Amino acid sequence: MTAAPWADHSCNREYRLESPKGVFMKNRMFESTMLTLLLFSLAVSTDGYAGNSITQALIPQPVNLQATGRDFLLTAQTAIVLCDNGQSSENSPASSFNKFLKQTYDLHLRTYTADQAKNRPATKILVGNASRNSLLRKALKANRFKTSSRISDQGYQLWVTDDQIFLHANTQTGLFYGFQTLKQLLFESGKGPAVKGVTITDYPRYRLRGFQFDAARSPHSIALMKRIVRICSAFKLNFVMFREGDDEFNAVRYKTNKLGSLNPRAIPIDQMAEFIQYAAKYHVKVIPEIESLGHSGAKAFLYPELVYGGRKTRYDGIGYHLRKRRLILENPQTYRLLRSIYSEWVPIITSPYIHLGCDEAGRGTGQHLAKLTGILNELAKKSGKTVRPIVWADAAATADDLKTQVIRCLWAYGETGGKHIDQNNDFLRATGQNVIALLKPGCREQVIMAGGSDSYHTPLAKCKYENALANIHSWCQFGKDRPNFIGILAVQWSGNQQDLWLPDNLTVAEYGWTPDKPHFDYAGLMARIKVALSKIKDYTNPKISEVDRPAWDGIWLDKNNNWLQDIMGLAIPIEDEQLPAAKSLWRSEK
Repeated sequence: MTAAPWADHSCNREYRLESPKGVFMKNRMFESTMLTLLLFSLAVSTDGYAGNSITQALIPQPVNLQATGRDFLLTAQTAIVLCDNGQSSENSPASSFNKFLKQTYDLHLRTYTADQAKNRPATKILVGNASRNSLLRKALKANRFKTSSRISDQGYQLWVTDDQIFLHANTQTGLFYGFQTLKQLLFESGKGPAVKGVTITDYPRYRLRGFQFDAARSPHSIALMKRIVRICSAFKLNFVMFREGDDEFNAVRYKTNKLGSLNPRAIPIDQMAEFIQYAAKYHVKVIPEIESLGHSGAKAFLYPELVYGGRKTRYDGIGYHLRKRRLILENPQTYRLLRSIYSEWVPIITSPYIHLGCDEAGRGTGQHLAKLTGILNELAKKSGKTVRPIVWADAAATADDLKTQVIRCLWAYGETGGKHIDQNNDFLRATGQNVIALLKPGCREQVIMAGGSDSYHTPLAKCKYENALANIHSWCQFGKDRPNFIGILAVQWSGNQQDLWLPDNLTVAEYGWTPDKPHFDYAGLMARIKVALSKIKDYTNPKISEVDRPAWDGIWLDKNNNWLQDIMGLAIPIEDEQLPAAKSLWRSEK
């Protein structure tokens, strides 16, 4: 087993994830009924899903599934045939399926191209785009299987018979998602691993389904983030929002500015570029959130002349942090700094999306958002790309000529926003998110919804799972019939114990893909999540090097999840009520 990078920490083994149950129970805020749910979920069979329908065994549940009873037995003679020209076995979506088979059943399937598979007698799993490949097209026609025009770029069709499996998709992403479903259809038949006999036509409602790394408030190692990407991609989540800065940290070390230079755990931008490429192999986009107005306190560590305001948050035994700090827009150096940050992200991202924040800082000005968008457009043009800025929905109104480019992100979580989301939600109205305008017929602004767990400023203060998961379900119901609502995000604030947020993430996977389930069954959902995670070794038995030393709000935690040490060593002493150490870092907001 690999030694943890923080192996000198006396309590490191306290945070090794011994089992899924251990992960869940480390949350002190978790309600006592959770133990009952976990014990119930352990009773659900993971081999064949006795007592449950095949559909119930899958996360996310497919749009259309028909059980045929014709299960397919996998043997050493089974081969995967990549029907499309140019596909290689090493980089194909089949590779992760083969890796899973090896880990779980000690079985490795041979992989051939269409030409290599000719005249070979092996039973076959035919994979590809039937509209472009005659081998798969003829095989489907011979079995009277018809392809659907509804699967678009992320969907797939799957036919499992007792002598062959056929997987059709228009893109490599669709094939990858089809293989993730195949993994969940595997069971031990008594004669060896087998795949449940089904016919599936499947595609997502929301094209963006994501989770979050709050690296701006607690250190996140590359190893941890890669592990969580692998887990979440298995459930067809396709983006992660990476927060690179807030009041606590600058999480990235840049080349063209000083940000990150005081943080020994800041990730060099070149390593972020490598991580982005790694995530792309799992069909996950990395979307940076670059705070471009509020939440800018860490920028003041190196650029105090560009930041003002803030309010004290007390951490017993540690001191005060100044939070909710804001950039000074009147200083032209502010825009030079932001341009510098953007210029290092635009060339390395694999999607057009960059989140600019701009929340909880007053309404600001529409001119500020227009100026930021102009800077991004200029940088994107130099890199031969397009950009789609995202802002939180309480940011300044978007100018008319930018409404088809800027995406707004509504936000309300399980306790502050409640379990039910509608246009009259008190929290949305109180925070000035102008949800009514985004609901108007013909609205040109696209929308992502952010829900899940509230977090507070005490260790592991994550809200109850029932509230968080019901909130995500309600968001997905709220947007499902609105064509300008394109995505759903499970937020993750303050900490770095990412496994605690996996139920939130998998709820986004479930309802972000197929939201047409008006009834929310919390106990049933948690049981299904537990079973699904129990089959993933990255969750049940991670390497110690892939589980980070626990932190919350920029403070290390001890083995009992109490405050231990301010990570940056810049907390203001509690006994200093007048905050003299902060005088150089802030000024009156008036």
